[in-house]
Amino acid sequence: MRRTTLGIAGALTLTLASAAISAPPAFAAADKAKVTITVQSDRQTVDAEHPSATITGQVMSQKDGEDAKPLAGVKVDLTVPDQTNVDDPTTDADGKFSVAYTSSGNANAVHAAVAATDELEAAEASTPVIQVSKAQTRVNVVADKPKHDFGNAFTLTGTAEWESSTGWRPLANTAVAVHADNSSCSTGAQSANATTDAAGHYSVQVKPQCDTSVWADVKPGGFYQDSSNTQSRWLLVRAQTYVDSFSASMDPYGWFKASGHVSSRRVYHNLAGLVQVQYAYPGSDRWKTVKTVKVNSGSFSTAFRVNTSGNWRAQFLGTADGMPSTGPVRKVWRWGTRMGKIKVSPGKVRKNRYVTTSGTLTRYWKLTQRTPTAFGGQRVRIIFRFKGKKTWYHLAWATTDRKGRFSKKVKAYGDGYYAAEFEGTRDTWAVGSSNTPYVNTYGVSGPGSSGGLAGIQSLATPFAQLLTLNGTGGAGSPAARP
Repeated sequence: MRRTTLGIAGALTLTLASAAISAPPAFAAADKAKVTITVQSDRQTVDAEHPSATITGQVMSQKDGEDAKPLAGVKVDLTVPDQTNVDDPTTDADGKFSVAYTSSGNANAVHAAVAATDELEAAEASTPVIQVSKAQTRVNVVADKPKHDFGNAFTLTGTAEWESSTGWRPLANTAVAVHADNSSCSTGAQSANATTDAAGHYSVQVKPQCDTSVWADVKPGGFYQDSSNTQSRWLLVRAQTYVDSFSASMDPYGWFKASGHVSSRRVYHNLAGLVQVQYAYPGSDRWKTVKTVKVNSGSFSTAFRVNTSGNWRAQFLGTADGMPSTGPVRKVWRWGTRMGKIKVSPGKVRKNRYVTTSGTLTRYWKLTQRTPTAFGGQRVRIIFRFKGKKTWYHLAWATTDRKGRFSKKVKAYGDGYYAAEFEGTRDTWAVGSSNTPYVNTYGVSGPGSSGGLAGIQSLATPFAQLLTLNGTGGAGSPAARP
């Protein structure tokens, strides 16, 4: 029992001794000096003209039971929440430091810190928040012209400025956004961006599709306010127009008709103005204005006589709100026909007896054709007028043979003149005989009377047209009037 008791006591003694040796000294933490930092700024507010402040401070250390003393040669870590380029000063012999701080344009406090060492505790302090007084800004917008045609760009220029204590100064190297409303175009707003030069000037181009207002703004940040209440500028865009539904036709006698409509997707009313109806020979780009007509409620139409085939188009001359435009080209084509002199025999006959009228009808079939060739299977009208009268009467129809020749016996109603008329086809001109042979009748006194022609068709107007136009319009052309 004794040995056992002694053994246990020895073990306890060794354990306690081992514990006493491994414990740290109780006074180690108490040997570190306490550190205090004071920090301040010489400016409570900065602005665009005075963006910098001087940050000063002092670092002191103090051990228990001793007076505080300056802490020299210590690096002070200065930080600002949104900046990384703040210089870190080192304290002088008096524990003081001084450094220049340039604001980024945001209100911030400058934070100072000293890191802990084996002999010094860590310490930190901050200046009061350094406020920023933001300068007012403005930007204007000027258009090179008040109006442009659709598809052409407006050049917009202006100057961005900020207000200093002595007046307005250029706002250089600053992004400017120019906005076009486009609300009446149904295309959505449009924006263009630019950067000002050293003088605060900018220039952009925009292509609005309709009349719209434009304005500019700047959001420079930093020491400057965003621009507000910028004066807008109204831009006028002359709308694109279209010549729609243009049609052109011509009958065998050269009576030409043209009609169409002028419209615009951006002009919400019927356009007025003038349209030029123009002609060009096929293969030529030399357009000649034949007639100018008014556009009424967006539509136009005209009719007049022409002497030759060709291409036709309508050209809208434009108005204050609608651009000029040109319609599609329509080919209006008729091949030339020719009828030489006709013969009527005998030249003297008893009244109400018969005479024979004969002649030849030819036509052109292609542009390279030098002379016309036979036009067979066509109906030719034989007509007559009394001597001293103006009215022509239909006598009979004759049909051309394969060589284009025709011959018809007709009654001689009295002294008068005979002629032949071809009324044309879908693609050929009408043509009349180049002469009007005279037949003298006898057996009844006087020049004759129309009484015997009762019920016979009067043809005064059609044949009068042919005689008037005969030989005009470039007779040598395969597509011209005879």
